[in-house]
Amino acid sequence: MEPENSVTFPVGGPSTAIVRPTYNEQQFYSGFRPIDTPTTRSVIEKAREALPNWDDWLLARLPLIQWLRDYRNDWKAKLVGDVSGGITTGIMMIPQGLAYALLASVPAVYGLYTNVFPVFMYLLLGTSMHISMGVFAVVTILVGDTVDDYWNSNNCNVSVTSISNMGGNRTSNVTSNVTLCQTSTTPLYDTLMTVNGTSSSNVTGNVILPCGTKVDIAVALTFVVGIIQLTMFLFRLGFITIFLSDPLVSGFTTGAAFLVGTSQMKHIFGLDIERQSSPGSVPKTWVKILTHLGDTNGATFLVSAICIAFLVIMKYINIKYQKKLKFPIPAELIAVIVGAGISYGGDLHKNYNVQIVDDIPSGLPTPSAPKISLVRDMFFNSKSYIIAVVSYGLTISVCKLFAKKFKYKLGMNQELFAYGLTNIFGSFFSCLTVSGSLTRTVVYANVGGRTLLGSLFSASIVLVVLLAVAPLFEPLPDAILGAIVIVALRGLLMQFRDVKTFYHITWWDLGHWLATFTATVFLSVDIGLGVGIAYGIFRILWHNLVPYSCLLGRIPGSDLYRDISRFEAIEAVPGVKIFRFESSLCFANSERFRRSLLSQADLDLIKSQDIDIVTDVSLNCDREAGQSQVAVEVSHDTVLDESASRCRHRHFGSQREQPPQDDVAEDDAVDVETSLSSPLSTSLHVQTHTVIIDGTVFTYMDSVSVNMITQLSNELEEFGIQLLLAGCRWQVREMLRAGGYLSKIGNDHLFVTIHDAVVFALHGTSLVGRPTTNSEDNQSQNADVDSLDELSVSQGRYQGSSNSSNVISASGETSV
Repeated sequence: MEPENSVTFPVGGPSTAIVRPTYNEQQFYSGFRPIDTPTTRSVIEKAREALPNWDDWLLARLPLIQWLRDYRNDWKAKLVGDVSGGITTGIMMIPQGLAYALLASVPAVYGLYTNVFPVFMYLLLGTSMHISMGVFAVVTILVGDTVDDYWNSNNCNVSVTSISNMGGNRTSNVTSNVTLCQTSTTPLYDTLMTVNGTSSSNVTGNVILPCGTKVDIAVALTFVVGIIQLTMFLFRLGFITIFLSDPLVSGFTTGAAFLVGTSQMKHIFGLDIERQSSPGSVPKTWVKILTHLGDTNGATFLVSAICIAFLVIMKYINIKYQKKLKFPIPAELIAVIVGAGISYGGDLHKNYNVQIVDDIPSGLPTPSAPKISLVRDMFFNSKSYIIAVVSYGLTISVCKLFAKKFKYKLGMNQELFAYGLTNIFGSFFSCLTVSGSLTRTVVYANVGGRTLLGSLFSASIVLVVLLAVAPLFEPLPDAILGAIVIVALRGLLMQFRDVKTFYHITWWDLGHWLATFTATVFLSVDIGLGVGIAYGIFRILWHNLVPYSCLLGRIPGSDLYRDISRFEAIEAVPGVKIFRFESSLCFANSERFRRSLLSQADLDLIKSQDIDIVTDVSLNCDREAGQSQVAVEVSHDTVLDESASRCRHRHFGSQREQPPQDDVAEDDAVDVETSLSSPLSTSLHVQTHTVIIDGTVFTYMDSVSVNMITQLSNELEEFGIQLLLAGCRWQVREMLRAGGYLSKIGNDHLFVTIHDAVVFALHGTSLVGRPTTNSEDNQSQNADVDSLDELSVSQGRYQGSSNSSNVISASGETSV
């Protein structure tokens, strides 16, 4: 007759039948000797291994050599793709360079410089074959925020009371405030003086800006960012980007996109609004915009609206007809050329007060070193380190995306080396901090770019513009550059769709995204990044300090053990508590591990520990004087009379309780299914005699946790309960050995699998006190054997010998 609680196995793979002895770790190691591996090495050996092969090291520092060697394979197809992709991205870099420079609070031409010199350097040092280096909106807004904060906090807008004219001999006293601004045609500290609103001639001599120009600050920041990234390379600190998780990056970049878009509203509406300082720059700016909305320049707003509509339509066409178009339509470049032409022909600046770029010098900047005083100040500015990490994190994420797509190896640490030297080199040519652009990289790959050689052609396009036609863009309205930035933010703003994905995965990810986004938008970019990183660290600590824990049960007729609260078919093993704590053990969570185990296993061993006990139904049975009260656990269907005649002692006594005789079969052959389905066995729990800890999830143990487990084992032993560990990894077993657990408790408490430990607990020799006798076996074993369904015990009990075997089949039959 088939038992009532038998399990019908779902359709799965091929059937399995495993016949092997039950092993603890000591038995397993005696039969399967591990490979001897050296655990200690001398300092000299470690130093010798750490020293690089200098030929290989130099070759790794110049990846250009290797990929040029490989370029000979199918070089014609590669060259066509690189040329077409390089020209296409170069055309995109012209308007983006002009527009993104305004985000950094510097003249537009410096964005073009950034799209030339650093690109040549990365060509030599980079390992990503597709990344398009140059200006990027998120990084340039961070640079602009840093520049403006430093400029305002150091009172760079100062008053001058005496100036010398160009002759250098005459000095005139000035009693009113003087506005200082750098001109493009004079040396760095030549300034155009404005006194009482009237411009005077260029002057030199005694007039020196106390903190340099904003360009000086941005250039010094670029140099410091390069030094920081180079230091990260030397100490191999690229791993710190693991704290930049997907929810953090998505929330941060989306919030930064709001900040970037807000900063461009004054150009869209033609308003004369100062850039607001952080924290709270976005709310402050919108208050200013709404307050001055009546001062909107109609011509500027019309130019912006037309440009935005044109760019949106062109982007839609490029996406819809991507397969038909050999090259994407350069919408931004068309807008810049047409806008500059219309502005020049209609003289929009003079006739309609439309603000224009005004000054774009031709030629290349003269190499010069950053100002030492500003470099020193930027080293002590926390935002420099934020920009270094963010620019690296955002760029490397794009690099990894395309390296995975095109199946080539990316040198993570080499990328840090490349970014550091690229920024240092660029700082000597007045460049901003560089980063990889996802938009340009996607276009480069889609057009057919195959290697970094395309960067040579894209930078050359921008170089030609600087040398030949840059002054032609002087009439370009700022509104068009603002429109280009706004439309380019579409991809970042579309990350709002990630919220739905994070919501369905876990509330932790959703909270991470919302916290980072909110702090970035309503406070500042550096605070937003700090909040995101702090949230991630707290999340890691929480999952390690307060991990999920549960009791495991067995799927009848198998050796599979799962969370007993998750599946209906899973049954607890009577008399055995299998505990899982889903985290490694350390000093910070060892006490919680102990409390969780005792609580969930209903083991209130020490009253002074104030451990919460979870029971289905508890009642206190009055005992005779001098005896303690014990809890009785029954099912909700059991009716308890006042005398509690059916009350059974739980595990608190040192001697195992004898089960009621009506539940025990008279012979050694036990029908487990019948036993489990009996009213008493389903209503009353068999006393706990074994606790098994699932060690498969442990990757680490420290001395505190080893001592805790040792102490816990001793405490349980005082109450007649044995503690077993199952499935511990080699590293954990070594920690247990080093911590003295094995010498105090013994190797026979460690088992290869949970099932080995369960079989031993039900049929093996007790590890607590003395081995169980045959008389004890006749009284207690039958109550414990329920957990192995359809189990046949023949001719006495199993003694844990390595010659005995478990036979498990897909039909659900297990024999010992």
